[in-house]
Amino acid sequence: PQLNVTRGSLAGVEALVRWNHPQRGLLMPDIIIPLAEQAGMMDELTSEVIDQSFSQLKTWQEQGLQTQISINISAGSLVELGFPELVSSKIEQYRLQPKQIALEVTETSLMQDLAKSLDVLTRLRIKGIKLSIDDFGTGYSSMVQLYRAPFSEIKIDQSFVSHATKDAEAQAIVDITILLGNRLDLTVVSEGVEDQETWDLLSTLGCDVAQGYFIARPMPGDQLLKWVESREYPESVDDKSQDI
Repeated sequence: PQLNVTRGSLAGVEALVRWNHPQRGLLMPDIIIPLAEQAGMMDELTSEVIDQSFSQLKTWQEQGLQTQISINISAGSLVELGFPELVSSKIEQYRLQPKQIALEVTETSLMQDLAKSLDVLTRLRIKGIKLSIDDFGTGYSSMVQLYRAPFSEIKIDQSFVSHATKDAEAQAIVDITILLGNRLDLTVVSEGVEDQETWDLLSTLGCDVAQGYFIARPMPGDQLLKWVESREYPESVDDKSQDI
């Protein structure tokens, strides 16, 4: 789950890949993704993630929970000119709105084939789908990518966020990135929020959205509604009196 830092309300969710293997137990993306790439199955995996995510989003909608979902997109998808049409057709299939979908791309994947990537991203934005630059600050030419690509969201990497309360340089990077995002009219999302102190700092700095273990651990989609209904959300330091 991702929370609005000012209001403490649900802002969206990020879809994460997990594989409950019958012998090896719960496998994480650092194992699954390389295997899929080596087997030439990234397109199939991406399609499956989109289908499951959209189906779950539709179920939440029918249960009265309106939110958005963020999905990580591989470098391969970014150079497929038919990818925007695929996503658009699935949005129609599940009767969703483009604004409910945010596709996350990393700077590294963007640079695989910059010309085609920018073409695909532009087509996606024209269709009303949100675009997020993930792990911001860990790649290269970050400012150039923000200038060239039609992003609507910027995600601050957890390597900065998790150290921001103890490391002045990390805090400065978080602060400047939030300011940059605000000036560019981008939604700023901070990953890796592990404690109340970090949450309070992000609230003070003006971050829009946060996610991390302090808010919630990853959970199956069918558990989200119960979590939303029972959760006492963290409060903003500027909004202690609000009953969330």
